[in-house]
Amino acid sequence: MSEPTDVVEKEAILPQPLESHETKAHDSERRPTFRGNGLDMTALGALASGTLVLLSCLSCGQASYCLPVLPFLLGLIGLIGAKDSVDPKRTRLWSWLGIGSGAATLILMVLAVAAYMSFVLFLILISDAG
Repeated sequence: MSEPTDVVEKEAILPQPLESHETKAHDSERRPTFRGNGLDMTALGALASGTLVLLSCLSCGQASYCLPVLPFLLGLIGLIGAKDSVDPKRTRLWSWLGIGSGAATLILMVLAVAAYMSFVLFLILISDAG
């Protein structure tokens, strides 16, 4: 009964054959460029938010009007490249969530501008009537 265990242990100790240059090149092509954990994602969030704040400050707040377009573009890039990602299902989900949040922000901005214009028009009509 101890024979199969000895065979498994001996096979586990044997050195693995050396990989050829072609195999290493092929494996490096399929290796993900970024692998991280929650702390890496937190640092990435800090980098992204810091960049957005800096861009907003350098443009005197005007860059914030272009921000809803960013999730659309990045989400579209994510959806197109999802098949090559480490976890395609997660990549598609995050891309759709980004697109959805960008769309919600854009809708809120359009509604805010429409409400402002309606209020100004209402004030003009009241001042002309009185």
